[in-house]
Amino acid sequence: IASTGVDQPSTRAREKRRQALIWLNRWSYSTPDILAKALGLQPKAGPRLAKALIERDLAIEIHSGSKAGYQKRQFNEATGRFQVCGRYLLILSKSGKTTAMGLDNKTGAPYENPVKAPQSIGHNLMAQLFTAHMLNEKEEDGTPSYTDFTTEQMLRRKSEDGVKQPDMILLDYKNRRVAIEIEVTGKN
Repeated sequence: IASTGVDQPSTRAREKRRQALIWLNRWSYSTPDILAKALGLQPKAGPRLAKALIERDLAIEIHSGSKAGYQKRQFNEATGRFQVCGRYLLILSKSGKTTAMGLDNKTGAPYENPVKAPQSIGHNLMAQLFTAHMLNEKEEDGTPSYTDFTTEQMLRRKSEDGVKQPDMILLDYKNRRVAIEIEVTGKN
């Protein structure tokens, strides 16, 4: 996700929020850790970024309904300890979706509830992690190896029903499209 090349701390924070909205718009959901990796931030910055998006009513947390997602902890007054209260995903709020659609030159994923298919959440998060890793790869001269991506959800929106789509398409620095499929189970 291209940066607008900014230097002031408040402007950088605004830019990272913009990039996070685009990421969430394209993937439908994510986790703070993956957002941090995708945006080239330190891991601890992911939860702060998620909190900023939630406080601005641009994103919400939903229970994932699966073993995938990030752990949320709450302080238990009775025990005086933190306890895990489930696995969560970060998704765009309706106002976040509207804002993101105005920021991105690509059509994002349809506004859908990812909990409808909890079995695919882990696979999708792996695809996001791979995409984040590839977007941070550099050529010998320091230019990014990959400059943009399209998700399976975005491709499905434009294709006929039943047509198999790759998990993502990466656009390399020479404008070549590279289709990627993540396999988590053995196939014959």
